[in-house]
Amino acid sequence: MRTTVEIPEGQRQALHAIALKKGLRGYSRIIQEAVAFYIQNKEELNAARMQLLQLKGSWSPTHTRRVRQRIDQVRGNWKISS
Repeated sequence: MRTTVEIPEGQRQALHAIALKKGLRGYSRIIQEAVAFYIQNKEELNAARMQLLQLKGSWSPTHTRRVRQRIDQVRGNWKISS
């Protein structure tokens, strides 16, 4: 199915370059792959987000405080190299 999608010139050039590297005449296939990837990952991200939200409040305040203290201890031992 044909449709019109407006994209910035820089993105169009990047798509064209990718298509050339893959030996394609146009970039429709690349757009199809990108849309499929986006849709799949968006669904997976939403599912993961819902799982995390269901865990909200599952730790007691004491457990939460202990974990936070331990994280702070570990971060305190980090050394930043320059």
